[in-house]
Amino acid sequence: MKSVFNRLSMGLATAVIVLAQVVMPVQAAFADDNGNGDGNDNSSGNNDNGNKVVTNPQIVTPTTQSISAKALTDHTCNTTEWHFVITQVDTAANAPATISVTFGNGSTATVQLNEVTGGTAHYLTTQNLNSTVNSATATIYAGWTGQFNLSHGPCAPVEQAKTQVTAVNGVFADDCGLEFNLAFTAAVTEGVTYTQTRSENKLTVTATVTDSTKYTLTNPNWMQSQTDLLVACNRPTIKPCTTTPTTTVSKYEDFADYNDTRATGHTKFLSNGLRIWTDGATSTDKVAWYNAVTPYSLADIGVPSIDYTNTAGGVPGMQISLDKNGDGISDGILVGEPATYGNNWWSNGSFGISSGMGYTSYGTLQDYLTANPDAKVLAVGFSLGSGVKGDGVLHSLTFGCQKWVFEKAAEVPHVCPANTEWSDMNKNSKVDEGECYKKVFVCKFVGIPGINERLQTGQNPISVSVNSIKDFNGLGSYFNDKQERSLVIAFDEGQAKPSVDTCTPGKGSVPEVPVVPTTPVVPVVPGKGSVTPTTVTELPETGAGTNALLIGLIAAAAAYGAVYFAQSKRQYE
Repeated sequence: MKSVFNRLSMGLATAVIVLAQVVMPVQAAFADDNGNGDGNDNSSGNNDNGNKVVTNPQIVTPTTQSISAKALTDHTCNTTEWHFVITQVDTAANAPATISVTFGNGSTATVQLNEVTGGTAHYLTTQNLNSTVNSATATIYAGWTGQFNLSHGPCAPVEQAKTQVTAVNGVFADDCGLEFNLAFTAAVTEGVTYTQTRSENKLTVTATVTDSTKYTLTNPNWMQSQTDLLVACNRPTIKPCTTTPTTTVSKYEDFADYNDTRATGHTKFLSNGLRIWTDGATSTDKVAWYNAVTPYSLADIGVPSIDYTNTAGGVPGMQISLDKNGDGISDGILVGEPATYGNNWWSNGSFGISSGMGYTSYGTLQDYLTANPDAKVLAVGFSLGSGVKGDGVLHSLTFGCQKWVFEKAAEVPHVCPANTEWSDMNKNSKVDEGECYKKVFVCKFVGIPGINERLQTGQNPISVSVNSIKDFNGLGSYFNDKQERSLVIAFDEGQAKPSVDTCTPGKGSVPEVPVVPTTPVVPVVPGKGSVTPTTVTELPETGAGTNALLIGLIAAAAAYGAVYFAQSKRQYE
């Protein structure tokens, strides 16, 4: 009802205005200068007949007004169109035929009237949907008092907060050389792009953000610059060795400070070297020993070499742990395999040299030194595997003018002292003083040495306690107990009992007396026919018969045996 009343009121007001615009000119036409209503000019108001002239009344066109749209930012969001409305339009005929719209991107558009419904004029356009509206204007009749608004349209995206990023200082690398080769490196920083600009021999670096809609620099005026010194190169070279001292390696600690020997990798010292071998070709098949040297320049590495006899499979390689810039931290392992790569060394680390053979770095040791003049050797060693099955003997290694010779140390006979009391209450298998075991294997004899001594039948050899042996004198010694003599042949370390064949025979047995043949011997006389057999003369007698001689020999042997037994008994008691 209120809307109808407003429209009737506006219509009456408009009619009054129109009526006034028509009546007032008519009244003016009939009024004279003094306010009289004849409206004639005093000087020339008569016509030819002297009568008053009455003019026709004039119709005046209603005036207009310019209007501007409101709610340009406070509107309903709709991404498909711009929709403007002009309300309280009295008639469809009085609705503006077009409106003019200016967009945020600088373009303008004339938007045609779409329709009028219920006193509201609608204007639609799909132009510049990715922009914003700066203004919208229209011309409408003077008595209009409605609203001109942006009903709906695309809404400007909400600006996301930008991430603050900071440019960081980098490092200039000025390699030697008379040509410009200055280079700049900096840590990768999210959202920051470093731009390098060269001016003659000067390199200047500035920073910008990678995406201005996402990032903002906290230090937008950041800059670094440096001038290339253009200094001629004086590169180090690997020096030859003048002397090569030798160190004998007979145990692990003589060479290695650390290792990477895995479950199925093995080592054993031999008289002519160190045997190294792996069981298969898996990741656990590896043998590697390293000597941590006092760091020295790669220029002093000399000519590394390896002396190795291959028995089967793969062969070990030489290894150098290298610090490329002298900061004390290893940057990778250099591997030398002369049988495969000659004088070239490969590495999976980056050392500033060319790649090759599938490795990140591949070249001679001089190549590594040229690219890394401050390089230091931190450790040297060898490695077989992983993933390589091999077996062989390592004889020597040479690094840095130092040679290591691998060989088993000569065994020094160890005489174990006798013990009557052991502090461990006989719980352990070895005596207190060292490596000697508490039990030994002995061979038992019966009889008289030099007469009829022989191995005892039954259990032989047997294991006895060292404490049961008076004045124990080590392996190979004899001793006498309550029975006859015994010979110590081995320590009882828990192994299987030695065979009786390891025992020596007893000292001496009764010599056999030659049996005099009684069969006659028939000599053959040359040139004769058959001859008559003759009886061979028996052994000549020397004052005693055969029986007497035998008895004499037995008596002499018995006397000698008694003396020998007495001397032996005194020696081993």
